[in-house]
Amino acid sequence: MSRIKAEKRPAAGSALVVLLALAFGCKNADRPGTGPGSSASAGREDEFFAKYSAMTATERIQAAMKVCYVGRECDGSEARALLQAAATAEEREALKATARSSFLRQYTAFLTAQGKRPDSLTGGDDADRTLRLTGEACSRFLLENFGGGPGKTAKLIGFARFECESKALKAGIDL
Repeated sequence: MSRIKAEKRPAAGSALVVLLALAFGCKNADRPGTGPGSSASAGREDEFFAKYSAMTATERIQAAMKVCYVGRECDGSEARALLQAAATAEEREALKATARSSFLRQYTAFLTAQGKRPDSLTGGDDADRTLRLTGEACSRFLLENFGGGPGKTAKLIGFARFECESKALKAGIDL
């Protein structure tokens, strides 16, 4: 389902998500504050912010190479906190550049762990912030799920678009 369709039917979509979650045993699906943007996530982000604020600019750049950008345990709170801890706009841009290269490595590893081996995954240059994936790993399912998951973090660190190309599909989404 595309984002446009989901936005046109928020009430029905929300009810469906709650029903599916309850059917599959998710006890927290209908409770406010238990989703990805919950107070638990905000608490983690505050902890990360305190940790990164205490570092020097050089230490933050080194940390940007190790931050969790993609994966089941990554909700973006660590990346947001790291960028917020930057002392200057120049440092923030340097952190984003480092984060983009780390994101590429982590997303490739994430796809590979799921048995989807992309032929290539590139991140464009500073003028063209398009993330491009080629190969049989590309599918409509992957493209649609990217926007709601890894795409949020990709946008945070400076990517503007995700394009996916295989023999069967050539498509992209703006982040």
